[in-house]
Amino acid sequence: MPSGDGFRSGWASGLAVAEETVFGTFVQPTVAFSPIGSVSLHPVQPKEAIDTVNATRDRMQVFQMLRKVEGSVEVNFNVTEDFCIFLLKQAFGGTMSTAFAGGTSTTGRTHTLNGGDMESNAATGGANAKALSFWVRWGDGDSDTAFGFRGCRVNSLTLTQEMAQPLKMNAEIIGVDGSATTFALTPVFGGRLPLLFNEVTVTQASTLASITAGTVFKYQKVELTISNNLGGDNESYSLGGDTLDVLPPAGRDISLKLTARYDSITPHDRWRQNTNTAIRLHWDTGATMTAITGDTTFGLIIDLPHCKWITVDEPEISDLGLLTHELELMPFRLNTNTNFAIQAQVRNLTTGY
Repeated sequence: MPSGDGFRSGWASGLAVAEETVFGTFVQPTVAFSPIGSVSLHPVQPKEAIDTVNATRDRMQVFQMLRKVEGSVEVNFNVTEDFCIFLLKQAFGGTMSTAFAGGTSTTGRTHTLNGGDMESNAATGGANAKALSFWVRWGDGDSDTAFGFRGCRVNSLTLTQEMAQPLKMNAEIIGVDGSATTFALTPVFGGRLPLLFNEVTVTQASTLASITAGTVFKYQKVELTISNNLGGDNESYSLGGDTLDVLPPAGRDISLKLTARYDSITPHDRWRQNTNTAIRLHWDTGATMTAITGDTTFGLIIDLPHCKWITVDEPEISDLGLLTHELELMPFRLNTNTNFAIQAQVRNLTTGY
């Protein structure tokens, strides 16, 4: 059938992910699915015309340049979906330790995610996951509409919580290559809701050690971004090939943006005085992991023990309504190898990753 004569519908699309223990070696995903917010993954290989004088005004020779995968994936963050945890773990780039979550049962787990170099990042009892493989199906299940993408790493990851919305996770991806696959999958999803706006608290204190006795502040939007600054330029390739050999992360940047109603100059004072603030973002579903009363609940905790107030925008006065302003903080690591700039804890029923 000529291209364009038929059609595909977005509702029938599918998305899954698997971890690679060998960088760039495709692993067919089988279980880690997620409902799609948006997906724009695609293989990239520009064409270049050779600039020569050839007795005409036209180009006569065109060649293919370097290959890679680019694009983004956006989903609603659900602590019970392995898809979300694999992306979060890859973006952090470090190890993951798993322990019993406590409470009155022994089934729930707390998974602690640490920052790292995307190479030495094994979970408890597992192997180092060097990258991710994605399976994406555009439209229905015909064999000519699915692609596999290999050697994928998270260049940047943004968690955004707005009013009356689920927690959204957007991951900007760079990868080695992508090609059509005939492997057919049937996406399977769990029944639990993603994390929601009315489940999050933002707690601030002078130190992380005192965060449980800290003050809960009210915000209308939270946006956390981890930028890994992956090195996907010419230096990551080698002569004799056109695909990435390596995809190393450079220095990491972390940004936390908070939108608040304007009611005092306290944030301005923190910015002026170069105050150090510890912040905890805590999504607690309130739903226990088992039917046992008092058991530990599903949830996500992100700790930022050292934050500086980078910009504190004064509100723009343009109408008769409420005044709001945006606050931007820079999480950082103190000068010690035993400290961290960011750490996350996921609570669910998965025994390990």
